[in-house]
Order: sequence, then C-alpha cells, then structure tokens
Amino acid sequence: MTSTPETPGSDAYLASLAGIVHQVESVERQMTSVQIAQLRVLAQAGQLAESQTIGVARKVAAQDMALRSIAAEVGGVMRITDRTVQRRIDEARTIIEGYPASVAAWETGRITRGHVLVIVDTGSVVPVEMRAEFEAAAIARCEQDTPNRVRPGLEILAQRMHPRSFTERHVD
Repeated sequence: MTSTPETPGSDAYLASLAGIVHQVESVERQMTSVQIAQLRVLAQAGQLAESQTIGVARKVAAQDMALRSIAAEVGGVMRITDRTVQRRIDEARTIIEGYPASVAAWETGRITRGHVLVIVDTGSVVPVEMRAEFEAAAIARCEQDTPNRVRPGLEILAQRMHPRSFTERHVD
C-alpha cells in the first residue's frame, strides 16, 4: 500500500507538512526583518524632518511642511499618499524611540508585530518615566500568549501603573 501526501497521518503527509511549516517560519523571519527595517527607516525620516526645523521658531506649520515634504518623497516610492506616510512615520517613531525593548524582542522572535502594536497601544497611557517597567512586564506576558489574549491584561496593567485615580480614569 502506498501513501500519498494527501493521506493525513502518513509519513509523506507529515514530511510535506513539516516542510511547509519550515518554509512559513523562514518567511516569517524574513518579513519580521523587513518590517523592522522599514520602521527604522521611517523613524529616520521623521528624525530628519524634525532636524530641519531645529533653530526655526517653533511653528507647527514649519514642522508640518518639513514632514510633508519628506513624506511626499517617500510616498512616491511607496505609492501611497503623503498623509499615510506621515501617519506611518509617526507610528514608526513611537515604536522605535518609545518601545526599544519591544522592538528587540520582536527582532529576536520572542514576540510578534501584533504583540508590539498591543504593547504600544495599551502603553500609551503609561507615563514615559514608567514605560520601561511596563514594557518589560508586557513583553513577559506577550511571550506566553497571542496579542488578542494579552490585550485585556495589558490594559489593566497600564491603568494600574498610571498614577491617576480610578475617578480620573473613569472620567476619561
């Protein structure tokens, strides 16, 4: 009796499945590397825009025009609007500059992009001076479960770490 890859449980099927899983894992590592590289480049674009307005009177219009100019150039290459690029630049700067431990954990495969986005989203209420502590606890939780499953716990953790009273949080 011969077995085909389509016969569940057969050696050929299991070998095919193992090959597919290995390929998916390899592609995931490559995609992670590319996504992080893109985030870093977009963050650099935001830093360049900011450096263009140093020394200029702190006018929102000047800052916005520098960022829009850079975003328009980048958007042309990416084939998306400058406003979309601006949003991505802001997001990249927030992640790269504000959550470096999360980026490092993502880069080493300990957590995923989805985890990073949950950490950033839930951590937005945590004061900057407490962010590293929040981030370390959040990463440890993320290593144990999926992004959607850790979100509620991270929301609670972030609220507990924030020095606001329950009444202030309720009003918000």
